[in-house]
Amino acid sequence: MYLWIILGILAASGIAALIIYLLQDKPHSPTIKADQVAFDQLNWQCGGVNGKNAKLSAVRISNLVVNKPNNMTLKWDVGMEVWGYPKASATGIACLFCKVNGKWIGGKFEWISTSRTFRDFKNIKDSYAGWKPAYLNVSEFAFVVLNAVGSQRSNVIYCKL
Repeated sequence: MYLWIILGILAASGIAALIIYLLQDKPHSPTIKADQVAFDQLNWQCGGVNGKNAKLSAVRISNLVVNKPNNMTLKWDVGMEVWGYPKASATGIACLFCKVNGKWIGGKFEWISTSRTFRDFKNIKDSYAGWKPAYLNVSEFAFVVLNAVGSQRSNVIYCKL
């Protein structure tokens, strides 16, 4: 009889301890957010490629540095090899976006390979496919890479000058 009472007390205290544990504030693990700028906010007005339906893939880039009005650099964390592209093959589509009057305007401006961490803005300055050189006069930039058919993409990276 005492055994059942003891077991009942232990069970009740165990349930109480579990409830207390579950209700405690615990440090949350950080949420990993791939895109530094919301992809659906990008307006594909330049470059002749509309990547708005591209799906996020395993390709990851980081550390966007814009040296306006001349060029940009980035770091490849996971290259386009996951898309089956050789490291030195310029098969990806480099897409820059400039925050103009509160809107992200841009699109394709160059081809890119995983072996390239530097891209110049010559095509933009030459008004390639709807690009206006004045877009480079802003202080906020976003960059994303598309596969050759525009169906897959990297994460979006951001730079504020």
